[in-house]
Amino acid sequence: MTRRPDVLFGASTPVVRALRQATATIPIVSAAADPLQSGLINNLAHPEANVTRVSSISFELVAKRVELLKEALPGLSRLAFVTQKGADLADVREMGNQITTAAKIFGYTWEIFYLAVPEEIDTTFARLAREGFDAAYISPGPFTYANRMRIGEMARQHRVPTVADTTDLVSAGVFLSYGFERSRVLIRSAEYIDKILRGAKPAELPVEQPTKFELVINLKTAKALDLTEPPTLFARADEVIE
Repeated sequence: MTRRPDVLFGASTPVVRALRQATATIPIVSAAADPLQSGLINNLAHPEANVTRVSSISFELVAKRVELLKEALPGLSRLAFVTQKGADLADVREMGNQITTAAKIFGYTWEIFYLAVPEEIDTTFARLAREGFDAAYISPGPFTYANRMRIGEMARQHRVPTVADTTDLVSAGVFLSYGFERSRVLIRSAEYIDKILRGAKPAELPVEQPTKFELVINLKTAKALDLTEPPTLFARADEVIE
């Protein structure tokens, strides 16, 4: 890197992986998925590399998200896993492993669908509805985040219930999310960057695990999909977006 920045920030695994390939010395702060599973670091307490991060614990919560979806959809038997084409292979593989593990518990089959361009969102959700998929798990990533409004719109239009990892997608029309508070992760990432600029080394900054998770439901989407039952699920929600 010719400009030699003091610190780099990456919000997704592919970006952090590319940054790490480009430099082994410039500190990198990441807000991407599990760094151990992705192979970006080898120790949470002492990263032993130029990468540290605030963890989103996305992988470990897959089964919990499916459990909540199953509560709203007791007849869930076919699940689509929707992700972006070109997503980090390690992340996709681990998400697939977690979805498979959850499938053994909750009794469903699943299939993966890749999105390369925004237009494929429309055709993919039309296909999911046509082929009788009960719901779709929206993978986190730059593409799905950037196109969250279109994903929410197509999911409602084709009456496909959706689950995701962050509130941002629920605000855009996804039915349900369970996970970390993204704003908090970004704030903590900024604090890590500040510490590095003040002289701290990544190996001195243990990977922080979030301790608070939120169940958020989009009530407008729920009503459009006739998913206002069971009321206990809505009562447990940390936030219901109307």
